Amino acid sequence: MRPSAANRLWLGAAAFALAALLCVPAPLAAQGTGATRQDRNRARPYFDPPRETTTVSATALYSWAAYLLEGVERPAAVFAGNAELASKELLEAQEAQLAAATAFVYYGGEGDGWLGEEFASHGTARRPVVRLGDEGSTARGHEWLDPVKARDAVRRLAAELKQLHPARVTVIDKNAQALDEELRTLDEWARRELTPFQGSAVYLERPGLEPFLERYGLAVAGYLSSTFGNEGEQADADRLAADARQRTGPLLMLRRPGQLPIPMIRLSQQVPIRFILVDPIESGEARPAHYVRQMRQNVLNVVVGLTAAQSIPASFTPAPEATAATEDEAEDGGEE
Repeated sequence: MRPSAANRLWLGAAAFALAALLCVPAPLAAQGTGATRQDRNRARPYFDPPRETTTVSATALYSWAAYLLEGVERPAAVFAGNAELASKELLEAQEAQLAAATAFVYYGGEGDGWLGEEFASHGTARRPVVRLGDEGSTARGHEWLDPVKARDAVRRLAAELKQLHPARVTVIDKNAQALDEELRTLDEWARRELTPFQGSAVYLERPGLEPFLERYGLAVAGYLSSTFGNEGEQADADRLAADARQRTGPLLMLRRPGQLPIPMIRLSQQVPIRFILVDPIESGEARPAHYVRQMRQNVLNVVVGLTAAQSIPASFTPAPEATAATEDEAEDGGEE
């Protein structure tokens, strides 16, 4: 029995709707009500859409602002993902968010100090630019990695946010008290963990971690690269290896997360050095609890690294063959 004309029309419409649904791109489909949280996160763009909110420089500051503004608003960070904090090109890509910001927050100093002028060019009397660090500070590195300095900065940030949100002062005060307690506990715990290693000297991949080390009695033995945003050259590895051979005791280098650069590989082939990950909290995950959680992980990494480095045998033979192979790979760009 053949279907009626009405039934044929209904079947055709249903088939067309099904075909259209099957052709919806996966990222868009994932945003539907039946998608899981993980699916929606994958579908989210690299940067959030611009919105009128407090805009901060680095992930550490985002974590503080998000904690203080919980129940008020969600801030925005101009450096997200795995972006380098020194990337002016990336800042230009965030022009829309800068135009929408209701306030600009940065720490100041060597890490994100250059953003002060960039933020000031967008700021107005109604869109304040807030510096959290001391105006006259000449400290090297990211001062937000010092939990004691972080407590001072959070107090300044809370005071500014209460002026921006006068109707939510009670909420911000409550959040500020809770965050201050977490930072106090973090500092006390870090002191206990790192006290046995006071006086130890470590190498740094590049500047940035000095305030963290100084707070807990650790010293900087030297740098692979002495400038921000530069992973160093093979000549830097040779220079550092020559210095390391003159030292007694374990050799340790704190490095940023990411692929091991060739200069570090060359260095490891010349001296028995251990590389330990310490996240400067410039970019990456942006959640209210991220700062405290990542700082705890940083402390644990350093403790484990210093402990393990003491067990490296004193006898060590460099690997010239491997070094030569690394040089060849660097020259041809790693192509086969």
